Amino acid sequence: MTACGFKRRLLTGASIQLVLLVVGLAGCAGPEKKDYVQPQGAEAEQCLQFCQRERFVCRTPIQRRDEDCQYRYRIVYAQFLRCLEIRGNRGGCVRPGNCPVPNYSGCSEGYDQCFIGCGGRIVGEDDDDYRVD
Repeated sequence: MTACGFKRRLLTGASIQLVLLVVGLAGCAGPEKKDYVQPQGAEAEQCLQFCQRERFVCRTPIQRRDEDCQYRYRIVYAQFLRCLEIRGNRGGCVRPGNCPVPNYSGCSEGYDQCFIGCGGRIVGEDDDDYRVD
């Protein structure tokens, strides 16, 4: 077991090919650019402030988990470096795995729904209105 509860795994040739294929395909579809057209008026402004607070509340525990993982990773990585100093080329030192990338997508979807509920519009890259189902 390594930092943040990740196991180190060896990849077979087929696994490496699959990973490269997935990464290659993922590169073709970049993140969707969205433009937010804000509604006007005092009520809309209050509504949007509520949406922003809700997004903050949603993101905070995710960000804290990431910060905690990064903190633990630095400790385990320092132990790994110390092991390398002591053992050298004799082996036995296991490099820790990285922390997962924080996933805020649920918070973004919730914000988008709230934003639209306040009367705002979200326009995608192709100028079509963005829908949150």
